[in-house]
Formats: sequence, structure tokens, C-alpha cells
Amino acid sequence: MYARLTIMLRWKGQKKNGFVSYMILLIAMMTIGTWVAWLHTMQITYQSMMDEYRFVRCQYGIERGIVLGTNKKFFLAHQKEITGSGSPKYVLEETDTERIEAILYKEQEEQLYCLRLLCTDVETETNIKKDVYIKTIYKNDILETIQIEWVRE
Repeated sequence: MYARLTIMLRWKGQKKNGFVSYMILLIAMMTIGTWVAWLHTMQITYQSMMDEYRFVRCQYGIERGIVLGTNKKFFLAHQKEITGSGSPKYVLEETDTERIEAILYKEQEEQLYCLRLLCTDVETETNIKKDVYIKTIYKNDILETIQIEWVRE
């Protein structure tokens, strides 16, 4: 049986064995190449998912910054420090993963301020910035409400 099988597989002597070895080597190289490409694709997919997660987390941080920065207590505590070039940079919230900072600017129009929010991912130092224009409404010289006029990227 073995002799008959070797006669069937023999193709002009050694050329058949060289061809088979070449095909095995080619299949092995293609398999390894496909595996490496798959690993690279998974790495890119994972990295883009992590970047998207950080971006969404910073977007949520900006929303929290709007709530914290338009708080009456925060505004009244820092109102005297606001100049045309902006106030000092305030850290509204800082965690292990992100930092939310705010700068208040006085606009040309009376009672209109710009609250510049900056959310920074601590690990990668990527950041998102938004300008929130707020209008203060006073009643009898006392701050009654802070109204959000518009938000600009």
C-alpha cells in the first residue's frame, strides 16, 4: 500500500516533493500573514473604541461643567475676578480620569459672559473645549438667575 501511494504521488522524481514543500510554505506564510493582519485590525479597533470612549466621557464632562459653571454660588464667588482677558483657570472637577476646567470672560454686551469649559482626559491629555455664553439676570441688584444663551464648539 505504501509503495503504491508513493508511486501515485511521485511526479517526475523530486519535483513533486519540492512543489509540495513550496505549497506548504506558502500556506504557512499566508496563515501567519492573515493572523498578523487580524491582530493589527483588532488593535486598531480596540484603540478607536477607547478613543471614542474617552471622547464621550469628555463630552459628558463638558455637560457636568456647564452645570457646575453656571451655578450661582460659583459665579458669585468668582465674579470679581473676571476681566476682559478672562479669569484665572478654575478646576471645577478633577478625578483620576479627567479634569474639567473653566475660564470666565466678560463679553462686550452687558450682563453677557462666556464660560470656556475644557475637559481633559488625564491619561492621554486629549481635550474638548466648548464656549458657553451665559446671561445674568438681576432683580433689585441681586443675581436671580443665570441663563444659557448658546453653546459654541
